[in-house]
Amino acid sequence: MVVIKMKKIKALVCGFEPFDQGHINPSWLAVNALPDELEVLEIKKIQLPVVFSKAFYDLEKTIETWWPDLVLCTGLAKDRPQITIERVAINLCDARIPDNQGFQPSDQPVIAGAPDAYFSNLPVKDIAMKISESGIKASISNTAGTFVCNYVMYKLMHWIVTKKSPILGGFIHVPALPEMLEHSSSFSGMSLDLIVMSLKQALLACLPSLEKRTCSDSLQL
Repeated sequence: MVVIKMKKIKALVCGFEPFDQGHINPSWLAVNALPDELEVLEIKKIQLPVVFSKAFYDLEKTIETWWPDLVLCTGLAKDRPQITIERVAINLCDARIPDNQGFQPSDQPVIAGAPDAYFSNLPVKDIAMKISESGIKASISNTAGTFVCNYVMYKLMHWIVTKKSPILGGFIHVPALPEMLEHSSSFSGMSLDLIVMSLKQALLACLPSLEKRTCSDSLQL
């Protein structure tokens, strides 16, 4: 007799602290507003520092303590009008501004000798479609920049590939909140409620891929 044993799927979702003299970061505000559970997902939320030397260190420590099935990183893209799901991270640090500890790398690799780029293994098109179907503007992005967001995404995908880990991982950039933008800005921003909803939709879009990976562990003879 085959018994199907339902188990929670663990999703680690992270956002960043404020940076560049900002007082808030909508990526963390939205992540922190997520529920602790969403359908079969158990959600753990962490805030990462905007510091090259610490951001992935903190993320890796949490991964290797909690062992999630999914790692979804989020960050702020103030100059983008919509939710953008990152397809690729590149092996380059080239910071326009210093990080929160004053470090400003220029033309440096994330990891010397590693591949030029890594692709997200999230279902990026499914995520973009599910968010868009909920009435929120979303698209796929082919550049995560060259600042700490790209650094974390690259290090995460490198970790997944080199560890041969079954974890799904990737990155989503969120727009600024309306109150963060100057009156002269050509962007209108996005409300926190909509950003939170978009992250929920992104997590739900990952469920079919996650369930395929975990269903074999759910069967007991």
